[in-house]
Amino acid sequence: NRHLARSMQYLGEMCLKGLLKVSTPSLRKALGDLREIATKQFEQEVGDAIEQVTDRQPLVGCVKLLERRLKNCNGQSLGDIDVLGIVPDARLLLVVECKDFGLALTPVEIDNQLHYLGLGTSDKNSVFVKHQARADWVAAHLADVLLEHFEVQSSHKWRVQPMLISSCELYVPHLLSLPFPVLSLDSLKAMTLPQLVAKLDVS
Repeated sequence: NRHLARSMQYLGEMCLKGLLKVSTPSLRKALGDLREIATKQFEQEVGDAIEQVTDRQPLVGCVKLLERRLKNCNGQSLGDIDVLGIVPDARLLLVVECKDFGLALTPVEIDNQLHYLGLGTSDKNSVFVKHQARADWVAAHLADVLLEHFEVQSSHKWRVQPMLISSCELYVPHLLSLPFPVLSLDSLKAMTLPQLVAKLDVS
């Protein structure tokens, strides 16, 4: 009975994390809908954690900023920003990517995470490359974003800080030098504001 209960839990986790391989369109749609719900819930959890640490309410699920979608100079979509928050005392605008990963327990699973993140390659679809492009867009429109979405009147000495928040602790930051900070949700929740600012290496 214990094995049956654990197998049901494991199957449910596979569905929610999009890891179950299916062949029928109806099941793919059903699992996609479940995955979207889980993703939105995780983004809201991250937003709540950032609000708890910074004492400022962030924007969650930013499909548009300044009433338009994010696009590069070629008109290609840059995607959505999962969470956008501010740390006024540090003059810091946080551009957060949320990743609801399962815990990697084997070398194969760690390698899968590396490939998913696009690390170790020059892949233009790398999670880090795409998120940095979104952060660059925000930096190029910093004054307008601060005023429109957070009622901050001046962008003087403000900085845009991209970061990635994962659902569990990743081995990746311990194996490679990453372009911006990667934290687990639990680590973020346990931080004070000074600790977060120090982690982001912002003076």
